[in-house]
Amino acid sequence: MSPNGTGKSWVQIIRWKLVVAVIAGVGLWVASGALGFPRVFQWMYVGYAVMGFLVFVALDAPSGSPLSGWKAGIGIVIFYLICSVVLVSAGSLLPQFDPEVEIEGINRKEAKYRLDAAQTASLMEKTKELSAQAQELIAKLNQLQQAGAKLGEIEGGAVPQPAVGASSGGNLAGMDPVERGKLVFKDYECYNCHKVGGRGGKKRGPELDNIGNLATEAQLKDKIFHPNHWHAEGFENREKDKMPEKFADLMSDEELNAIVAYLLTLKDTQVKTPHPMFPPGYSIK
Repeated sequence: MSPNGTGKSWVQIIRWKLVVAVIAGVGLWVASGALGFPRVFQWMYVGYAVMGFLVFVALDAPSGSPLSGWKAGIGIVIFYLICSVVLVSAGSLLPQFDPEVEIEGINRKEAKYRLDAAQTASLMEKTKELSAQAQELIAKLNQLQQAGAKLGEIEGGAVPQPAVGASSGGNLAGMDPVERGKLVFKDYECYNCHKVGGRGGKKRGPELDNIGNLATEAQLKDKIFHPNHWHAEGFENREKDKMPEKFADLMSDEELNAIVAYLLTLKDTQVKTPHPMFPPGYSIK
């Protein structure tokens, strides 16, 4: 008779179950990693293998002394407390939803649409007026420059050229373009389809960690506003998971410039970002 009274020693009870649990845990870890699951889900699947091991060990374990009366009640309470501690402890290890982060992103996305129709029309008129005035000033500057050159008022050769049309960046509260681009990437939920740094993505779109080495600024802008102009290698025939065509209507030029500035910094050659596949005759550089 074995020490536990079941005909089997504890080594016999645990041995093969442990081997199967280890194989299952390793298999689940590798398979979930290959499918692109986040690391926390990989640990969760390994945890399932561990729980299965414990359940089968418990089923094969020797029977304990039966409880009755107040002892049975205490036993139920202790079992409930153990289950609660395990559940709460496991749950605390998982990523927690932060509503404030989501609200902040929603507010940023909706900020440009909060003006009523009258305010929008008024701002558009003012913009047109300012644009016309700017064009007049530019024309006058050019005339003065030409006149000064003819009269020899500028010595030493070249006439300085005015920085006509130079962009001041237009970033949100003076934010660095790359940091602003990260916010745009998040606000438009690009992480739902694309991975960066091993985070996000559901295999709908290619990983972008090395896109800065594979595509130019103009090509990226064209792809965002006109997704069907070119495709990433391996994603040419994806009708179900193709990139949406809404960004040309939703995204401002400032947001487009910012997100492209961010994408151009992604140059991790260790990640196999698919190469762009340009159709015949494609000429944007």
